[in-house]
Amino acid sequence: MPGRVSERRSVRSARSSAAISRKSSIQTLKSRASNPTRTSSPAVDIPDEGPTTSLRAQLCSIFADAQRSTALHRKLVITLRKIQEACCYEPVNPRKQVREESFEEDDFNNEFGRCAIRILAVKKSEPVGDRMVRFLGLSLKHATEKDNAIAQPDTGADATESFPETPSTRLTSHVVSIVLPLLHAKDKVVRFRSTQIVAHLINTLDSVDDELFQHIRMGLLKRLRDKEPTVRVQAVYGLGRIAFEADEDAEDEDSDDDSAGGVLEKLLDVLQHDPSAD
Repeated sequence: MPGRVSERRSVRSARSSAAISRKSSIQTLKSRASNPTRTSSPAVDIPDEGPTTSLRAQLCSIFADAQRSTALHRKLVITLRKIQEACCYEPVNPRKQVREESFEEDDFNNEFGRCAIRILAVKKSEPVGDRMVRFLGLSLKHATEKDNAIAQPDTGADATESFPETPSTRLTSHVVSIVLPLLHAKDKVVRFRSTQIVAHLINTLDSVDDELFQHIRMGLLKRLRDKEPTVRVQAVYGLGRIAFEADEDAEDEDSDDDSAGGVLEKLLDVLQHDPSAD
């Protein structure tokens, strides 16, 4: 009898030691899985935007204040224009405008585009997105008017140049060139905001470069068939202005260009057959 008891105890001890070894091996695997040195790298690589400058700090502060209320937009637009003039134009009195850092037009355009592209990630349900789109259009419109006044003084302007190239036209082209490729993004939020920005700019600005105008037209026409109703609405909003402008140009030039008719036909087809109530 004592021999049997010792045999059972030895069997139990063997089983318990085997269970302990299994637990330790499982814990070891879990510890390896949770080891921070073995974690995978992030899927998205954040590009290097360079060191923070005083110009970036100024523009970021302006865009941050513009998010709060539209009542501040007019004042912020004037401040933004002063910064742009300091980067794009030679100072009238260099002695009074001595700066520690000197920035060029490209620096301002890059920082402006860097702030503008942040709007694309804002969801439709957040009012701050619409607020920033309006601020974007207002700032570009104000800058364009100021540049046109400089390029065409009252003393006599060159009437043959209907669309002069100015710092603001280059800034507008820079912003649109960033946003246009994102009209085809997979993310519906990005597609909505990019289409909204393009449509708002085409309705806000008095004139746009001809080549840029054609790219905008083609991009918005493709968004008429977007699967998201909100994107289609913004495309219609932008194409309405394009169809109107093309129709006026056709009447003035007495041309047979059917670009206006093509846009109008597509707009009418969408309005009649679109399944969305919007």
